[in-house]
Amino acid sequence: MAAEGNGDLPVPDFRTMEELCQPYLNDNKHLDKFLHVTQSIKVNGVTDDALRLYLFPHSLTYHATDWFDRLPRNSINTFEQMAKIFLGKYFPPSMATKLRNEITNFRQRPDESLFEAWEHYKLSIDRCPNHSMLPVTQIDTFYNRLTLRHRDTINAAAGGTFMKRRLEKCYDLIENMTTHHNDWDTLAQRSESSSSITSSSETEIAALKAEMAEINKNLMRVLQVNQQVKVVTPNCETCGGPHSYTDCPTTVGHAAEAYQGGNSYQPQGNRNMLSEVVDFSC
Repeated sequence: MAAEGNGDLPVPDFRTMEELCQPYLNDNKHLDKFLHVTQSIKVNGVTDDALRLYLFPHSLTYHATDWFDRLPRNSINTFEQMAKIFLGKYFPPSMATKLRNEITNFRQRPDESLFEAWEHYKLSIDRCPNHSMLPVTQIDTFYNRLTLRHRDTINAAAGGTFMKRRLEKCYDLIENMTTHHNDWDTLAQRSESSSSITSSSETEIAALKAEMAEINKNLMRVLQVNQQVKVVTPNCETCGGPHSYTDCPTTVGHAAEAYQGGNSYQPQGNRNMLSEVVDFSC
């Protein structure tokens, strides 16, 4: 790229620049991308620092553009100053602390595959380049915050205890597993989910059986009570005793007296008594 005759820098086509240099949630990343893109841009007689200082405002969008326009004119003389002010605005110490805590407090979610957990963890590290964590601490934190199943899987892949391997081997092993075992990990998750559903169904069936047994038990109690009510001995209508009318001694006595008379002549009084007995039985 050459300078124009009047000494002013040309305004290049920034469609690719804007596409590649959009400000990220982590503005460290924006600066890294900006430096990566601009390192291949050269202008005769212009230093890299001056070129970057000139191009940087064109990489900003939205509120970042408004922020830059409010800066005092000629208050920034080097790109290092520009980067420091930019990070002070969009990547303050509180943000760095928050991102650093995301790394140190990392924990694999129950529904997260090994591949997803590793990508999630690496993204947290990339977003906080000033995390000050040694590589060995990074690997140790990641491994110990995995679920037990995935720690066992890594140990099996390591042929023993994962943490006894050299740092480079540990990193390469995790990279290899997350690259080639993503499909397996997804299948294993589905199997676990299926087992969980089956276990849940079995529990529900057992509870339903217990409930049905209790209902049957209560029903049998009701039937037994009804049966006892049906077999209760009725009271005699004649004397009120605990027997039926046909078994009442009083009635049986009258019937016997009437029978003993047979076809022989009976006094008028006896006929009247028999008549009374017959009338009473009706």
